[in-house]
This record gives sequence, C-alpha cells and structure tokens, in this order.
Amino acid sequence: MKLFSCSILLSLIFLAAACGDTRERTNDAVSGSHTYDVLRKLNWLSGSWSGKSPDGIFGEAWEQANDSVYHGKGFFIVGKDTVSSESLRLVQEGTQLFYEPTVKNQNGGKAVRFEMTSLTENAVVFENPSHDFPQKINYTLVNPDSLVAEISGEVEGKHRSEVFAMARTK
Repeated sequence: MKLFSCSILLSLIFLAAACGDTRERTNDAVSGSHTYDVLRKLNWLSGSWSGKSPDGIFGEAWEQANDSVYHGKGFFIVGKDTVSSESLRLVQEGTQLFYEPTVKNQNGGKAVRFEMTSLTENAVVFENPSHDFPQKINYTLVNPDSLVAEISGEVEGKHRSEVFAMARTK
C-alpha cells in the first residue's frame, strides 16, 4: 500500500510541475517575450509570385519555416533557361527582422544581410548601405494578389532602381 501511495504522490508532483511549466510558457506568450510578431506581419508574402519583363519571367516563392524564419526562392528565366536564382530568408532576431539573399557564385556563396528599416501593414523596407547593389529592398502588397518588389541604390555615383511587379500564382 505504501508503494501505491508513493506512486500516486510522485504522479501528482510530476503533474503539478508540468502544469506549472505550462503556466510559465503561457505567461511568456501573453507578455510577448517569446513571440515573433514582426515576422507575422509579413504573412501576406507567403506563396508564389511571378511577373514578366521584356527580358523574361521572374518570381519568388515564400513559405514559413518556423516561428522566426521564412524561406524563399527567387528566379529569373529567359526562354527556357533559368539565368539567375537565389535562396532567400527572412529571419526575426529579437524585435529586428533581416532579409538574407544568397546567390550562387556571389559573395563567396554567403548570404548578404539587409536590416529592416520600415514596416507597415502592407510594406516592408530592408537596407544594407555597405552592399554594392542593391542597398535597399522594398516589398509592397498592392492587393492580396499583387505585389511590387523594388531594389535600389547607388552604382558609380548614380541612383539605380529596378521594379518587379508580380501576381500571386499560389
């Protein structure tokens, strides 16, 4: 009988400890100390997007990897050839958000980090003043099925900008 009572007592202790642990996590979520609200504001970017230019077809596809990271792919196709592709990443660290493109055979295969400088309900701006080009990347949601990406910066002392209007494909 003592063994049975000890088992029940230990079970109750473990149950109480588990409940206490859950309460702490719930309080963290309520207080916001472990949330990713900044990244969550960019849910509209999820999905596949594409557009056309006189030179070819371009696009991006984004999906949420976890609470703090979105993964993306960017591409540019001329005829039947993919002439450019990049791996993309949005990552929230604390309250700051970073855009990290990685292009094969550029920057030693390492990501270039752009820091978020502006965020509204339907637009986000990332900047890296020390990067060669672009130094600024903007995404603007025009409507739920239309988005504009713009890259801009200085090249040899002259302002340069490229605009990519895209429609949602998925």
